Amino acid sequence: MEASKKITENQGNTDSKKEMVTGMFNDIAPTYDALNHLLSLGVDHSWRRKTVRAAVSFLKSRLLDSWQCINLKDRRLAENYASHAVEEIRILDVATGTGDMAIALAVEMARKLPFGGACDKSYDKRYAKTYGQASDGVAATGHLNTLTGAPVRILGVDISEKMLAIGREKIARKNITSKKSSRGRFMSQINLQVGDAEALDFEAQRFDCVTVAFGVRNFGDMSLGLSEMCRVLKSGGRCFILEFSEPRTPVFGWLYRIYFHRVLPFAGRLVSRSAGAYTYLPRSVDSFPTPEVFTEMLREAGFASVRIRRLTFGVAYIYIAEKS
Repeated sequence: MEASKKITENQGNTDSKKEMVTGMFNDIAPTYDALNHLLSLGVDHSWRRKTVRAAVSFLKSRLLDSWQCINLKDRRLAENYASHAVEEIRILDVATGTGDMAIALAVEMARKLPFGGACDKSYDKRYAKTYGQASDGVAATGHLNTLTGAPVRILGVDISEKMLAIGREKIARKNITSKKSSRGRFMSQINLQVGDAEALDFEAQRFDCVTVAFGVRNFGDMSLGLSEMCRVLKSGGRCFILEFSEPRTPVFGWLYRIYFHRVLPFAGRLVSRSAGAYTYLPRSVDSFPTPEVFTEMLREAGFASVRIRRLTFGVAYIYIAEKS
């Protein structure tokens, strides 16, 4: 039996689950960020950072591959190639919640990429040393960046409007504090909107990269959500999924279960005043497929190759799925 069928049998009515999840996250939205960071002892920051760095490293290589003409000495050839180069980098963050993943992507893009619609002379000099100068002395990378701009657009979608509202406030604050920096330029290119992962309102092959952090287990129909993410991803694009899992190490697994099933629901009820939200969390992790089964589901959804990376004794995994 196919992996997706095995999971679907246990998911129940997808519409009722979707409604339940939407209402639950609307209820806990005001305390969601603080409580999650506290209960994970800040480890979720590290996991998200690892996922973001992997995604940005991929996007950087994708951009440089599209700008192969940086080695060309003939400016006319460079101009001809640049006219067909990447016009815009599009990133979709599914189940974005309060926008933590989208914000982290913007920050990392500002740190790692000399792009985003503005030509930075310091980057020109650094890359010119590596890739050489154009025939008229203009640094090749800066020349191409001026021609193409290659702005970065980060779009976050979620079914909870209250979570998105908090995310927009966070982005606005960060945009003000870093307005004059490259980080501010990237922050201003984040847009959050209501969207259903199982019915993404975008044409096929629109995004260079898709990310999801701790959201796949909340899909009403997991297989459909994965297929939708694959559909909107460009050929050669990658999907980066960060998700919880149950550790398999006996001692650590035992401690993990006590924490997840006893401590977390109790603390969650005290802080969020929601009796069901932090009881649902451990149950959703318990019912989530094993890494082997989830990898097979990604392949069934249309991804050509899947790599996984275990984090913190298997408490979480990063799944990197590439579309052919």
